[in-house]
Amino acid sequence: MRPGSAQIVGFLLLLPATFALVGVLAAPTAGVELRDPIGIVGVVALVVVAARMLVVGLRAARDPHPPGTPVAEQHARTAAEEAPETVQQGVRADLAAAVDTLARRGLVDRATRARALTAPLGGLGVAMAEDS
Repeated sequence: MRPGSAQIVGFLLLLPATFALVGVLAAPTAGVELRDPIGIVGVVALVVVAARMLVVGLRAARDPHPPGTPVAEQHARTAAEEAPETVQQGVRADLAAAVDTLARRGLVDRATRARALTAPLGGLGVAMAEDS
């Protein structure tokens, strides 16, 4: 469910659930005897579910850049660039070994191998997808 949808559903559930809960809580003061504990539990559960959906929607809305968006890709590149040099070298060595294995098996051509090896750290997926 998208963040906006969760917020809307949470709000639409929370409003009537809150009215129902107020009614259940106010019933004894009006002299009404509540005989159905399952109904009371249902109303409380509805309020809890609605509040939870509203909170989930609000939390998801705080991160407007889900994976796969240009901003998320930039975050990946930034994180890779900020990694210690030894980590970057290790990642590059692992990538080179993997791409060389693919090339030896005839699964990638020389141009694809070169493009993969020259892609910036954190940007391999974007670099490979641009030409396909």
